[in-house]
Amino acid sequence: MMVTIEDGEQREELRESLWYKKSENGGELLHIQVLGAMNAPRGIAIANQDKNQFLLRLVNEQKAYVGPLSDGALREIFGVDLRVSDVLSAIFANPFLDGRTANFISVESSGAKFIIKRPGVQNGHMETITFFIREDEPRVTEWHIHDENGTLEQRATFADYREVSGILRPHKVEIERPLEQTRVAVKIAKVELNVEIKDSKFDPEPYLGEDIEIIPLSELRE
Repeated sequence: MMVTIEDGEQREELRESLWYKKSENGGELLHIQVLGAMNAPRGIAIANQDKNQFLLRLVNEQKAYVGPLSDGALREIFGVDLRVSDVLSAIFANPFLDGRTANFISVESSGAKFIIKRPGVQNGHMETITFFIREDEPRVTEWHIHDENGTLEQRATFADYREVSGILRPHKVEIERPLEQTRVAVKIAKVELNVEIKDSKFDPEPYLGEDIEIIPLSELRE
């Protein structure tokens, strides 16, 4: 997939590969590689919910950021207030991936269009999720998060839906944080479902050699 990251006036485009699976324990396992020339990895990110571990290995800099898996990991490393769970939910076009399917404030419908409102993760925040049902298939199109003052904190949009192994999924996703002037756009080139992936793919240890400078996330917090 191609990922475009905009932070203020800075812009960078990255080619990435992503692997995801549910473990036997029900935990979520994520492995992302940023690709350089000849598809050699430039960066590796692993989120292993079973082991409560997060790793970001920067290959060229010989550095690795490690620490407990948390929604604040991206903020601590990059200064961008994106939650790991929001990024994961956006990639899979499923705002309900974290299990927050109860306590809906309202569900409105007009023809094929449905709008769900629910409390946000933070106190006072409100989330609005818009989706359409076409031929009995739901398509999430927008996901907005407003703070307690009604200010838009985060917007995610989903487009270019295509069928993959009988399942509709978007091939274009954008996450925007207007107040921070941050935008992440993902264009997916190829999707494979139900592929066998070994759990060792999500083990951070092989990327933590003796020649690597290991930086605990706790040091960044300090």
